[in-house]
Amino acid sequence: MTDGFSAAEQRATIPIQNAAIRDGTVLRPTACSICGFSDPSQPKGRGYIFLHLEDYRLPLDILPCCKGCHAAPHAQFEDPARWQRRMERYNQPGCWFMLVTMAPASQTSPLDQTYPKGLPGAWDVWP
Repeated sequence: MTDGFSAAEQRATIPIQNAAIRDGTVLRPTACSICGFSDPSQPKGRGYIFLHLEDYRLPLDILPCCKGCHAAPHAQFEDPARWQRRMERYNQPGCWFMLVTMAPASQTSPLDQTYPKGLPGAWDVWP
């Protein structure tokens, strides 16, 4: 469970995102919103950018992440040092990844309980 969302709820966003990319509602991102990595010449290989979400109720509010950066927030509670190193390395005050909570209770608490005023800060500020 992540931010109170079950694995089934998380998986349910994938077809919505894929349909939005197919119909042009959303352009497939080509750069990571954390580290800036981009290899658009290999979009299905080395350059694949994941469509990360913090709020699974909003499947089109994507936060593009490369493979390494996408794994880090999903492991932030099992390996907080890994996430902390990534934040320190790519520190950009006000950027979405600097604003997510590290409170362990947020893993299982509903998102609205963790963020009663909504997700904090400038979620659309990318490198």
